[in-house]
Amino acid sequence: MRFSLIPKEERFFDLLEDASANLIEASHALADFLKDVSTREQKAPIMKDFERKGDVMTHEILRKINRSFSTPLEREDIHALALNMDKVLDAMESLSNRVIIFKIQEMTPIGMELCNLLIEAIKEIDKAVHFMRSLKNVEELEACCAQIARLESRSDTVTRQAVYDLFDHSTDPFDLIKWKEIYERFETALDKCSRVAGIIEMILVKNA
Repeated sequence: MRFSLIPKEERFFDLLEDASANLIEASHALADFLKDVSTREQKAPIMKDFERKGDVMTHEILRKINRSFSTPLEREDIHALALNMDKVLDAMESLSNRVIIFKIQEMTPIGMELCNLLIEAIKEIDKAVHFMRSLKNVEELEACCAQIARLESRSDTVTRQAVYDLFDHSTDPFDLIKWKEIYERFETALDKCSRVAGIIEMILVKNA
């Protein structure tokens, strides 16, 4: 019989950190995909690859939850954290699909600003996941969650103003529809980041 020298609790955190690292890579790949029009068609499958990889990681976490006698956090909390991190990936992949479907050429400065806000929010998720190895890191975890909330609030403001400007100035109905949806899909991705932060805050309250 083979025994692992890695404690079960550590394996859960390893898997969560792998999932957050995949999120980081995917966010930078999305920015690269949006910036370079000339290679966008070729890079489109990359976002799907990240999404599939995330699905595999999430499935592995859920499988371990079901097979483990003990877990470092409550099972439903690990389950919610893994699933909602995966939803951030799903939102990014969905956004990249819309960019291809709408034949978006150059991404607008507003679109890139929203993308940068998304990258920063995902960095905070990654930091928080690493801090979760010890729930004594309360201040650090709260700071990550607060920063995600600020970034999501900023994206709300940017999106609202961008959509207002579209209705105020756009003369092409199709342009209005496609850019409104693109901006709102960025906002959806940031909303998913905010949901992850909410789960982390809930875990902190439960373990206070």
